[in-house]
Formats: sequence, C-alpha cells, structure tokens
Amino acid sequence: MPRTKETEAALLKSADTELQVCLDRITNKKCVAIAAQQAAYFLSATRCEFTEEADQLRDIGTRLNKPATSARAYDSILRKLKDQVKAKGEQHLQHFSH
Repeated sequence: MPRTKETEAALLKSADTELQVCLDRITNKKCVAIAAQQAAYFLSATRCEFTEEADQLRDIGTRLNKPATSARAYDSILRKLKDQVKAKGEQHLQHFSH
C-alpha cells in the first residue's frame, strides 16, 4: 500500500510530539527514555532517511535506563535533534512523491 503525504506528515508530527515530551519532562528520566524510543520508532517508520537521528534517540533511551545517568545531560542534544528532525521532515514533505 503506497504512503501518502498525510501519512508521512502524521509520523513526523508524532515524532515531534515525542521529542517535545522529552524536553518538557527532562527531569523525569524514565519518561524521557520512553519518549526518545517512541520518537525513534516514528522516525524509522517514515520514508525519509532518519537513520542517524533514530539511532541517537535509541541510544539516549538505552543510556537513560542505566543508573546514575541524568536526562538533563541530554537536553541540548534533544533540542538539536528536534530542530534537525523538523527541518529535515519539512524538506521531505515538500519533495514527497508517492
């Protein structure tokens, strides 16, 4: 079944929402770990090449499941990833073809 631009947009919006949850709940390590993993899942489901970003998010999620790791340490990385995903996603949607 072919993907539509609307499907791609929905996946990108879901990833963006999860990244925003990471930033809004940065003091809640478990919440950030789960949201980062979810964002990686949504990015991996798009047709756009988000391999690097998804891998970074999975890595953050995994690291936050270890003791003595602070989610705050990833704040700037998550902000950068959110901006990067947004820009790349907008470009992807502009050039989307079925």
